[in-house]
Amino acid sequence: MRLVDAVFDLLFPYRLACRLCGRLLTPAERGPAAYPVPQVHGGGDAALPAIPGLCRACREAVASIHYDCAVCGRAADGAGLCFSCQRELHVFRQVRYAGLFEGALKDAVHRFKYAGEYRLAPALGAMMAFVAIKEGMVGDVVVPVPLHPARERARGYNQAALLAGEVSRHIGRPVYRGLTRTRATSPQANLPAGRRAANVAGAFVYRGDSLAGSRVLLIDDVLTTGSTADACAQALLAAGASWVDVLVVAAAP
Repeated sequence: MRLVDAVFDLLFPYRLACRLCGRLLTPAERGPAAYPVPQVHGGGDAALPAIPGLCRACREAVASIHYDCAVCGRAADGAGLCFSCQRELHVFRQVRYAGLFEGALKDAVHRFKYAGEYRLAPALGAMMAFVAIKEGMVGDVVVPVPLHPARERARGYNQAALLAGEVSRHIGRPVYRGLTRTRATSPQANLPAGRRAANVAGAFVYRGDSLAGSRVLLIDDVLTTGSTADACAQALLAAGASWVDVLVVAAAP
């Protein structure tokens, strides 16, 4: 086994470094490792998955993340909802994430999304699945946020679809790919917060297998204002979903 590992390390040197922070992994960290974290809501029905390719510190950061606001998870000052979610109702039920969009996680998402490093999908997807099971938000079906076909052709893949496949594998729920974009939209990252909702309003429709009564887990890479997730959730609810939860790699601080 050690000889096989040595050959793989020689052929695939990225196995030697943490996918997030880049720190050299110890031999023990290169294999799977699971941390016993209680499921807070008791709604998950699968074992918490191991998170491969991360150093111990990055794994423990995911395992120990705390959510405060009942909707977006951000600081709520003990009120149950943060100030933003008190002012603005979301279409989706709640969102959870593996970390905040900063530091090493932000860099990893950028490499995954824009630099063609699709091999990060297993590690990022396992982080997301860990959170979904821990938080009891597994649902019935997994749906990725779609890219416009032109943008997907230019990028070569839909990062949300890759993540959805990994999450599906861990939580044992099927991926439904019927959510589509009805028109091309400007990249949300290039727009100020006030224009994002209008940019994606009515831009999605669901044309797939029946969602009647289904609890949907919507998958994306990053959540900032929640405008894209709300627009997708609107289309999924119109197609018969009972509720929509959102699971992302990272959320804006």
